[in-house]
Amino acid sequence: MVATTEQKARLLDLVTNVLELTRDGKRDATEVASVLQIIKDDRRFAERLLGLTATPTVSFKRDMHKERWTLLEDVQDPDPETAFVNGLESVPFLENGERRINGEELVLRARGKLRANYGQRHAEYFLEHQEKIPHELRKYYLVFTGTVWRDRVGHRGVPCLYCYGERWDLLFYWLGNDFRSADRLPRPRE
Repeated sequence: MVATTEQKARLLDLVTNVLELTRDGKRDATEVASVLQIIKDDRRFAERLLGLTATPTVSFKRDMHKERWTLLEDVQDPDPETAFVNGLESVPFLENGERRINGEELVLRARGKLRANYGQRHAEYFLEHQEKIPHELRKYYLVFTGTVWRDRVGHRGVPCLYCYGERWDLLFYWLGNDFRSADRLPRPRE
């Protein structure tokens, strides 16, 4: 579909306004460039972000569709048992001098250089096989960035595991929040 003159004008107006926010220091230029690159590279980005595509047929033990959430992304990596055959390790994601980072930046790092982009199916596997989670990880939230949900209000969130006493529990953490040194990314031990 070719954009109409009115649609092109609206897009130009939006891009100009974002560039002004960047010029004024109200938006980080690198972050804006990253988002624009994603939009440029992924032709279905808007459909997924706005929930315009059909609900994917993915089965989770804790299916957030039942709470009227929309599944935006789900990694199609190997099944959890195969992925973690050698065990689990946790990956810190903060870089020198950082005390926290935004969840969207965490997702970019997990999917990029850290190679630790596992999703809700992996989290649910460990929830069922808690004996496979090393005891020393009990002090961390384990963040699974490969599955992204959008709640009814529009917040994007990812599944996390947290140990309450002796048992791990599955919860969802909003990507608009900060992630700190008490959080880790799970990855198969090499």
